[in-house]
Amino acid sequence: MTHMRHLSPRNRFLGIAILALSALGHVTVAQTTKRCDLLLNNTSASPSCFDLKVDSASGGPVIQTASNATRISSTGLTFCKNAFQVTTSGEADIVFLMDNTGSMQYGDPHFCSYPGDPTFSRDDVVKRGMDLERSLAVQATAGFISFNGPDSSGIQTKRKQSLLDISQAPTNPALNAIHLANLDTLKKKVIADSGFRNVDTCNRSYPINTDWYPSFSLALSWLTDTSLSSSPNQAIVLISDGAVSDYAKVKALVGKLPPVYGIHLGRTLDNQGFPDQASNQLQELTQLTGGQFYRITPTDTLALRLAMEEIISKLVTRAVPPSGLLIRNSTTGQSSHNVAMTTASNGDVSVTLDSVLTLNQGNTANRFDAMITVGNKVITYPLRVLANSANATSGSSGLACYDPASLAMLNTNDQQVNSYVTAAASYKLRLNRSPAELTTVTARATSVDTFQVSGWGDAENITLPLASSSTSSALNQSNAFPFNGASPSPTPGNGTLESNASGKVVFRWSHPRDPKDSAHLELGSVPAALGLKRLTDVVKGVPIPPNFPANANPAVLRDGSSLGACISASNCQSAADNITRGLNPDRVPNFELRTDAPFRFTVYLYDNLGRFVNQATDSVSSAKWQKLHKDPSGSATIVLSLAPVAKSGQQLGTGVYLMQATVTTASPSGSGGVSQKFKPVQFGYIRP
Repeated sequence: MTHMRHLSPRNRFLGIAILALSALGHVTVAQTTKRCDLLLNNTSASPSCFDLKVDSASGGPVIQTASNATRISSTGLTFCKNAFQVTTSGEADIVFLMDNTGSMQYGDPHFCSYPGDPTFSRDDVVKRGMDLERSLAVQATAGFISFNGPDSSGIQTKRKQSLLDISQAPTNPALNAIHLANLDTLKKKVIADSGFRNVDTCNRSYPINTDWYPSFSLALSWLTDTSLSSSPNQAIVLISDGAVSDYAKVKALVGKLPPVYGIHLGRTLDNQGFPDQASNQLQELTQLTGGQFYRITPTDTLALRLAMEEIISKLVTRAVPPSGLLIRNSTTGQSSHNVAMTTASNGDVSVTLDSVLTLNQGNTANRFDAMITVGNKVITYPLRVLANSANATSGSSGLACYDPASLAMLNTNDQQVNSYVTAAASYKLRLNRSPAELTTVTARATSVDTFQVSGWGDAENITLPLASSSTSSALNQSNAFPFNGASPSPTPGNGTLESNASGKVVFRWSHPRDPKDSAHLELGSVPAALGLKRLTDVVKGVPIPPNFPANANPAVLRDGSSLGACISASNCQSAADNITRGLNPDRVPNFELRTDAPFRFTVYLYDNLGRFVNQATDSVSSAKWQKLHKDPSGSATIVLSLAPVAKSGQQLGTGVYLMQATVTTASPSGSGGVSQKFKPVQFGYIRP
């Protein structure tokens, strides 16, 4: 920097700034590998959920993921419904309605339709439905109505039976015999025949003769009779093939009717090729009541039977929601359980775990068991994870990637520092990390002194409460932890982190379940007064006014980032007044002082023979210190200007002079501090 010696202090500072900016332009920022969470929310079998049942018989599905995936996330887990669907027996009151009009056997000649039940399968299907209800339901009640028409009631008098208890009673043989007799009574009423047959030729204008209302009205009266029905799970199951003449009356019952499950025996097109409209009313009725509609080809007896089995199974069984999930990594010994579970409308289950599950990286498979508790059952599904693929650079399917965790130490002005003051002080410790289930965390702080005997040092735990959190990051921060950078004998565990001027402090944090999610910070000490040096070798002065007072303080302090901003405690003047007093910064001796704390100082001035010339004592308070510009290390640059006068007020003559300074620092709060005595600094002065 010798080429800058002839610059004025102001221009010299400008040159330093330009060089610093130039140097920064060549800094290469190292690219750090992101750390990733594995989300169990999709598989090749299902893009929207993780299918636990895939290959479960052969050790479970194998997930191959990036090598920088260090754990399974505690959130973002969605499992397919198949692992969580467990049903149990319920209770039901069901009334079976069976169409026995002529078209069920012969077809409807007025609409040229196919016969509704040419194989007479509906009676067998209804009987099977009753048997299945008895076998599945804890409490089962059934009724039956056969209808034809058109007559006064639409109901065959001998083909109806009000609700009867058909439940199993294995512990009570007498009651079980009664219930079996009830089932037999019901079955004897179920006869598939045609009580009415119209033999007119095909005529599309012929009125519809099938009536439903009498049967629905009677079924509703049974289901609302508390002496017959006590279950809230009620339903009507209807097998029919045609449109009805009294549908408006049936529709008026909506709101009172239980769910209606309709099986329509018909085709999409009738035998004339026209759209079959006969199913529209039954389909609408099932939708309005919350039931379900089935269209079955009349000759497909298997489909008819399966439809009835599906209806009864839905009615008399109920799904049991999952009550717990435990995921265990048998490779690492870690396990996590659910703290929240949400079941979507499609049955898929979203899970939040109490903690992450770490992954071993490399070619060793992580073996997991997902144990699901549903009701009184525990179902175990295995899965394996291989974290050995290429590192992921950003979030991709099944991964959420974040910047590595980082630690930073801040001063009271929230400025990051790269070194600590060798004095009592208070610092903040900040941890930036990826989001996780953690709230308050703990960082381990240690100190060592390489110049003293082995074992010297401190060890403290610093608590970092959660300050903020988002989907992309979390911040934990201790707003003030005690520190002493000038301790002759650190005491581990006393709550204050202690070191000294020749030591260093180390901060470490790692996720308690994922050691690969970690941060490390190492700081060395900086003397409280880092340096004092002259800014110009030889200064050519200007005349000092003759009225410069004797014994006046010859020192003026200025903020190094703004040379006109005087910060002295005792003799600050405006820039114009200072020039009038002969303290033009370009014409007086100037020195650069760098400190990282408030301070006081004493300056002694000697001539080349060692004779005393003058002295100055001044200070910068904590309040003024807070306003100074700081560099990233937390230090401020201050310019110390000396009026070239003797103690008597007489201007110095041309010659070589020595300045010796003692600087004592304090913490930002004004207490404590250390003192540093500088070697004499030589400078030349030419009297004008």
